[in-house]
Amino acid sequence: MNTNKLRGSLLIGAVLLLCFKAWGEEVTLPVTAYSVISSDSENRLLVNIPIPDNAADSNLLFAEFSIRIIPELTGDSILTINCHAVSTTWEPDNVGWEFPWQNPGGDFEADEGTFYSTVSPSDSAANFDITELLRAWLIGDRANYGLIFIVPERSVSDYQIDSPPDLPGGAIGTVRLVIR
Repeated sequence: MNTNKLRGSLLIGAVLLLCFKAWGEEVTLPVTAYSVISSDSENRLLVNIPIPDNAADSNLLFAEFSIRIIPELTGDSILTINCHAVSTTWEPDNVGWEFPWQNPGGDFEADEGTFYSTVSPSDSAANFDITELLRAWLIGDRANYGLIFIVPERSVSDYQIDSPPDLPGGAIGTVRLVIR
């Protein structure tokens, strides 16, 4: 995607978010239940997404998960991070590359999800639109086992995840909901 199209998409997203805020209540929650699982060549982030009680009885307009990314880009490289719904229950203190999964590296819905992509070498917020995933959790179409974040093999850069400085201790990111 070229830079002008990306800027246009970001502008449209910002306008839509402002409209959502005008129509609903915004709730931002820290995400403190997470784990990183690793193989010899790959790391994956797992997060449990908190859903406030008032969201279950409301109309969800928008949901977004945000983490701070520190890309380590070289040349014309790009960083892409895929986000998928996890399909097996897990606990942050009792999870690894092999356990409790049927498939090493985690069980997840590969055909559904969202992604983040950047060519910028500076620190930035990686925002993932998880509205449809959260709606499926709220109506009971899918169990809320959290999210998994995967860098595809074709991504030609490295990165670090760091907690934003304004979050409470132990939080890896935030979930922002706009509900009516």
